[in-house]
Amino acid sequence: MAHDQTQNLSLEASAWGPEAAEWLEQAKGAASLADLHAQALAGAAVFLIRHEGQTVGAFLLRIDQTDGGPEGVIVAAAASLHGVDMTATCLPAIEQKFKGCKTVRYHTGHPALARKMIRYGYMPAEIVSIKKLRA
Repeated sequence: MAHDQTQNLSLEASAWGPEAAEWLEQAKGAASLADLHAQALAGAAVFLIRHEGQTVGAFLLRIDQTDGGPEGVIVAAAASLHGVDMTATCLPAIEQKFKGCKTVRYHTGHPALARKMIRYGYMPAEIVSIKKLRA
């Protein structure tokens, strides 16, 4: 009988630290790691994903106030556990962290993730492009 590794996963609130930074560095997209750290210092919630005592991922969440009501924001997330689809496994629990929010949004620079997230009900709402200017 195969061992279901997802039974031993936990999502734990954490302070910003080396483990969170190591994982969130992988997910930073357009925001730098310093930007993500600044958001954590400003109140964004840091979570570590653990499996049997080992950290296998991290994510950073915040809530924005919008005209339509509170909106949860998955600022950055990265996780990896051999043989486990971490998006499918962790997304429902992450969404539960946004109780009272009207919507949830995420940011990514990975088109494959954007396509995958459509399966979970996330629809593209805008295109964001960045151009670096000379100072």
